[in-house]
Amino acid sequence: MAADTGLDSLTMSGVARLSGFTSGAMYSRYEYREELIADMWVRRCAPALRDLIVEAATYRRQPISSERRTAFIASCWSPTVEVKLAVEMCLIAHRVPELSEIIPGEVLSWLDEVGLAPADGVLSADRSIDLVMVAGVLGYVVLHPFARELVGDVERAVRVTEGPALEQVGPAPAPMAASQRLAFEREDTIRNDLLAAAQIVVARSGVKRATLSRIGRVARLASATVYGHYADRDELIADILRIAQVSNNDTDTRLDSFGDPMAMAAAMSGWLQPEAMVRRRLNQETLIAAWHDPAIAAVFVEEEQRSMQRVAQMFPEGLLDAETILLVQRLSLLSINGSAILAEVMPSIAAFDWRPVIDLMVRTLLSGE
Repeated sequence: MAADTGLDSLTMSGVARLSGFTSGAMYSRYEYREELIADMWVRRCAPALRDLIVEAATYRRQPISSERRTAFIASCWSPTVEVKLAVEMCLIAHRVPELSEIIPGEVLSWLDEVGLAPADGVLSADRSIDLVMVAGVLGYVVLHPFARELVGDVERAVRVTEGPALEQVGPAPAPMAASQRLAFEREDTIRNDLLAAAQIVVARSGVKRATLSRIGRVARLASATVYGHYADRDELIADILRIAQVSNNDTDTRLDSFGDPMAMAAAMSGWLQPEAMVRRRLNQETLIAAWHDPAIAAVFVEEEQRSMQRVAQMFPEGLLDAETILLVQRLSLLSINGSAILAEVMPSIAAFDWRPVIDLMVRTLLSGE
């Protein structure tokens, strides 16, 4: 049921019907819905996600052949139901106490087990790439319904991160703080207040609980004023998703960073700063909602494809071919969405140095491999 409709739509009565038990039998084992979800994590989802993280983290630690690459892609980039639900639980754990008590510490222990969560928070250049492999796999799980449209063939994406990293000399680039405010396009102050309130409500409670009345209360606007701007909640959610995508994919910022590893590293680091937490959670909550809502999915895919096209059209001529530009954007999309999950359990990732990964990727791409 959770796989079909999402964890926020999971009900005890619905599970009872599907499993053939009475509601009384359900409540004799689980007192309430969140207790059932936490047990799903422990019994079914956590083991599957741990195996995926360990496999991604150790992929480059072993000899790589075409057969091993194919097997890795098949196992990591075709997520099982248990893995999908595990990632969804990670994304909503901050607002479900029963999950927040167990998930962050457990995921952090898995990362520590494979040497990716050192006490001092510092990783070697080579291990940094392993952590990006983990982030990329988690990012693909988040984006799996849209893989055909946005990710495409992942084999080349895996290959550009298989080589050795060069240790960097000098201080890490200063993170570029990502604004929590959306890039509103209208002069209508009331509509902007509604969008700002919707951003907070969705990030805090998820799309399903973001009702127009609740958003109106946060914005301190009367119901008549709210409905005068938006006929229904879906219209408001679609509007905020479009604007969030435009803000996330600021074309000028992305173009300024291309070709300069320091600028690219700073741009990616900005997304992981504490100041960007609300924006990250807004992005992840709307993505999870898009898994089960075709209207939200259509808006997300349309805006992401439009952003990729803008970058491709404005990219300096002759620097990289169109296929490689698209690959770089796809890799960034996977890494950023996956690292946002890691940020929920490992705050030290805000200081993560992306330069070794970017250097390796650029060297591999320019070599023609």
